[in-house]
Amino acid sequence: MLRFLLTPSCAALWSVPTLLSGAIAQLPTDSVVVLESTAASFGTTSYVIADSAGGGATAIGLSLAPIFPDAPMAIAVDPASAAELYLLYDDASITLPGIYRQPIGLNAQGTGQPGAQWTQLGGQRMEVGATRIFTLRTGGIVEATPKTGTNPLLLLTQPNAVDIATAGNFLYIACAGGGVPAPLIEFSLQTGAQRVVGNYTGITCVAAAENGTELAVGTQAGQLLELDLATGAVQNTLATGTAVLAADYTAAGDLVWAINQGPGYEIRSQAVARPLHTSSLTFLDLAVSSVVTPSTVAFGAGCGSLATTSWFANSLPVPGNANYTIEAYTSLPNAPLLLFAGSSRLQSTVLSQPLPFDLAVIGAAGCRLLVDPIASALLPNNPLGIAALGLPVPPGTALLGAEFSVQAFTPDATV
Repeated sequence: MLRFLLTPSCAALWSVPTLLSGAIAQLPTDSVVVLESTAASFGTTSYVIADSAGGGATAIGLSLAPIFPDAPMAIAVDPASAAELYLLYDDASITLPGIYRQPIGLNAQGTGQPGAQWTQLGGQRMEVGATRIFTLRTGGIVEATPKTGTNPLLLLTQPNAVDIATAGNFLYIACAGGGVPAPLIEFSLQTGAQRVVGNYTGITCVAAAENGTELAVGTQAGQLLELDLATGAVQNTLATGTAVLAADYTAAGDLVWAINQGPGYEIRSQAVARPLHTSSLTFLDLAVSSVVTPSTVAFGAGCGSLATTSWFANSLPVPGNANYTIEAYTSLPNAPLLLFAGSSRLQSTVLSQPLPFDLAVIGAAGCRLLVDPIASALLPNNPLGIAALGLPVPPGTALLGAEFSVQAFTPDATV
């Protein structure tokens, strides 16, 4: 399916222009799924899906279906299926503790009641492997539950364990030491053999790349330590500012992580300078996934008279949808809008510059070009200040995985 993203933007390409939101169509290959809650219990639980390459501009707010009476402790994704999320409730939950599977459908919305509760107690952290689901329970109990739903198997107990991560045939268990170095343990899922990768102070979480070649731990002191798998030596240190709440790797090998940003939290990436997502809610957990669903969402920020412009799509950009249309809602009746479209939000082939591009160089301070202006279209605003653009999606699979972005401009004497 084709995922279409819309974005507010800011820029000025005319003598006195204003920049409006943009639009992106893509099937994301990497997204950060974040579980959040308004409270630790009896709060509204939801998740957001943030584009891992969005430069802090794209975040999709989505509600679980249904809203749970209390918050799951952890979320995980199946590397073999982007159509499901896994939720883990702890033993104190008023919902039955254990693992639940949440199907997700079009626009990444939860569909129906979460089902397939596994016959086990709850926990605080979870990872999904090829054939088993791994959970970390209170007291450092690490279990493996077959996806077929049979009873869990105790793998090991590490009383100070705070997080787990999987990579290939290995499970990594991070331990907290209360201010003194504590071990990061590698557990072989084939033989049961254990080894200590290294000892580190103030560990809060662990992340392992799916390719099995990259490993990192987050710390209470506000650091991500990238480790040498063989020796445990710290190869690189990323300063995160505040304590790292959770971390994971994208398919491209970039770290993404959550940090406290009270009130609330931020999701950041090793590859992008600005936050991928910010929220005033309570952070619970994150995972990296390939969400194979179409969607339409605004991203970025406008400037001048288009700063508050919003976008609307009449349907989802699925192959064969000849009626797919986007609309820009502005406060400028009968004003013309110039739309620019391109295939990247990261690099402009026209300007030979990375995106976003600061338009202060042409006198539009505070405005930024968010899209590669390869193609253009002139749209008339109607008397209500609405401009519509039909974007029929052809049938077939040729556009699956493609991305295009759109940004609108109009003359503005305030810029």
